[in-house]
Amino acid sequence: MRCKNCDYPLWQISARLCPECGAPFKPSDYEFTLNSVRFCCPHCEQDYYGTGPTGHLVPRSFNCVRCSKPIDMDEMVLLPTEGVQEHQTEADRQPWLERGVRRGFFSAFFATTGYALVKPGRLLRATPPQSGAWAATWFMLCSLGGLALVYGVFMLLFFGLITGAAAMGGGGGPGGGAFLLGMGAGWAGGALVFWLLILVLSTLVGHGILRISGGCAHGLGRTWQALCYASGANVASAVPCLGAYFGWIWWIVGGCVALKEAQKVHGGRAALAVLAVPVTVILLAIGGYAALIYSVFSAASSANMGGPFGTPTVVAGSSARVANLTRALRGQKTPLTPITHIAEAIAASPTAVYDLMDTGDTSNGGFWTRMNAVPIGSTNLSTFVSMPAAQQRAEARSAAAALPANTIAYRVGDTVLTHPGIDAHSIPPGSRAEDLWLVIAWSEHLVSGTFQTIAVGHAGGRTSTFAASMMPAELAKQNALRADYGLPPIPDPATITHDSPAEADEPPMLDLRKDRPKGDDDNP
Repeated sequence: MRCKNCDYPLWQISARLCPECGAPFKPSDYEFTLNSVRFCCPHCEQDYYGTGPTGHLVPRSFNCVRCSKPIDMDEMVLLPTEGVQEHQTEADRQPWLERGVRRGFFSAFFATTGYALVKPGRLLRATPPQSGAWAATWFMLCSLGGLALVYGVFMLLFFGLITGAAAMGGGGGPGGGAFLLGMGAGWAGGALVFWLLILVLSTLVGHGILRISGGCAHGLGRTWQALCYASGANVASAVPCLGAYFGWIWWIVGGCVALKEAQKVHGGRAALAVLAVPVTVILLAIGGYAALIYSVFSAASSANMGGPFGTPTVVAGSSARVANLTRALRGQKTPLTPITHIAEAIAASPTAVYDLMDTGDTSNGGFWTRMNAVPIGSTNLSTFVSMPAAQQRAEARSAAAALPANTIAYRVGDTVLTHPGIDAHSIPPGSRAEDLWLVIAWSEHLVSGTFQTIAVGHAGGRTSTFAASMMPAELAKQNALRADYGLPPIPDPATITHDSPAEADEPPMLDLRKDRPKGDDDNP
């Protein structure tokens, strides 16, 4: 038992002041190994031995069995038990609080880190509440700062190997060293800021949970002490490869044990207090990752990367789905056998059938209900998409045969197809015929007058968009161009339904003899 101020031995001293520095002390301020200390009556020197969990007398106040005088543990004179050395009487000591007195800096740091890893409860039991928050904060900064430095060096080496290999292959360049240093410093700084943020939030939220769930023995500073000293267990995160993913779990476990001991609360309450913020962060991370994956797959679907079992997110008027359909129509390599029905292109290529639909349209039962109502041959679009290739080709031929021979335009789902009679492969590059429409994204609900952006696909392969309110003017310009090439006019897309395709008096056929170069305004 030594003075906590000057380390002077306090054995056999009946006064409650340190002879060296005058600091007051009490035996109850110390913890001892069980039965390692003799508590002597100040009146008759009768010996008693501590049997409590901290080596104290139980009970601490009683009448002496020899002199019958009332005595209290803090009045007694203390001696080590016969045959016991002074260092053997000591219970767990707080290594970090002994730096500069009994230990050097590194000895105190690594000893405290060891306690945090395997004995966090005993570490906090040996930490007096009055030792303050600054000592705990200083240990935490050294612990997490050192770990962040390790992370930074690791990333520096990792990217150094990559860029070194690139340099050997001719991919290196000036300024690589500065870039690597910046990468390492950024990684280390980001990790440290993240850990500090989690620690501060965990302290505030955790202490609040303890207060409202039944109270705790000490104030906010004691909760901060517990979590700061427990941060030493985060050294497990320095284990290569796996540490960054699992090492932090040891910190959380240590924090639960440390807080239980520091605030004298039930283990379940301590766990709830410590886990609240990390679990919330993990759930938010999982939710954010799930949202990212969802958005990626949604974007992939709109870019024609979806499959028959995916749910696309393309909206009507989207240039992406029109571009996909235009590309499929232009993909026919044999001019002598042009595509009669878009289903033939879908059956012959990986074009997503969902490009024919406006998945944002919730009318008439929503996307899937409306998809089930779109006829393709003897089946529907929903069934068609999951058919084997041979059956798809058969239904595509049936759908093509069902179209009238004089068809100008027809509807499939939320798309009006105007390619009949136009062989895009026969159009010379640079010809104005490249501006002829092949595809119009015109949803079924637009029949009732809903306004939105319209996208059209051209014979030359490009896609253009305009407001639905501009449709009459754009349609007039398109029909003037069609007239130039001997093609019959396209009627209002709102009049084109699955049951009523647009027809002409005779089959439409592109007449390239009337071709004019693009930009020639002499053509009427």
